Amino acid sequence: MGIQSCPIGFQKVVDQLKRELTIRMWAYLDDVVIASQNEEEHLRDIEAFLKIVVKYGMTLKIEKCHFGKSHIKYLGYTISKDGISIDPSVIEKVQKIEVPKNIKQLQSFLGFCTVYRRHIEKQADIAAPLYDLTKKDEKNPKTTLKDKWKQEHQSAFEELKHRLTTAPVLAAPRFDKEFIIDTDASSRGISAILIQKDEFEQEHPIAYASRSLNKCEAKYPSVESEALAIVFGIQHFRPYIEGHLNTTELKEAQQNSQELKAIYDALKSGIFPKNLTEKRKIEQL
Repeated sequence: MGIQSCPIGFQKVVDQLKRELTIRMWAYLDDVVIASQNEEEHLRDIEAFLKIVVKYGMTLKIEKCHFGKSHIKYLGYTISKDGISIDPSVIEKVQKIEVPKNIKQLQSFLGFCTVYRRHIEKQADIAAPLYDLTKKDEKNPKTTLKDKWKQEHQSAFEELKHRLTTAPVLAAPRFDKEFIIDTDASSRGISAILIQKDEFEQEHPIAYASRSLNKCEAKYPSVESEALAIVFGIQHFRPYIEGHLNTTELKEAQQNSQELKAIYDALKSGIFPKNLTEKRKIEQL
């Protein structure tokens, strides 16, 4: 209690201020961002925000205020009209990260990757060997990370660093356009990408999502794994596609598979397969 709960209390105050405004405003503690369509609207939005600040007797440090910016750095990201990218200063830090020497350092690195997982395709799949190292070894409790570190772990570590430092700019979603969900499954994880096309029909990622498979899911036949990936993709990106007036296209890495085609046909006809796992996935869809 006491001073430790101050950030929580302050966030509640800021959230209360937001309820009195109709502007596009995002706030994390005292980091406030106001987004507008044009300069005229932006001036009106800033004026509305400042009136609320004055109303409740709050003060702002002018040297920390920035107005009319076309791009900003916010909470480790660079945000502009082109989309959201990882802040260059964060990328510099990633390049300096060395191979973990103990479990604590490995957990710290994995946590860092989790923060930026929206920018990393198949993050859970790539990181799976590293997560295995964080599990307690009951047979050899005294074994160190160095003893267990193999080439597959080194490859996973380097691949995650590479994907972080070369992460693409994520486009902002357009709700007047069709969404595409591209899914995939492997023996270790499932993944999905939310995509939209621009005016030149070029595809741009909006967000990546992935998760590892549990012991039971890892035993699924490939067609069931692919069905699981489709369900995961739709559920994960539900806030984008639910109630969306345009259609959502489903892509799948093995869409030529006859077995997977049978699942799509079942979806259309309502005739479910006898396999309970497949049936459950189709019912969820």
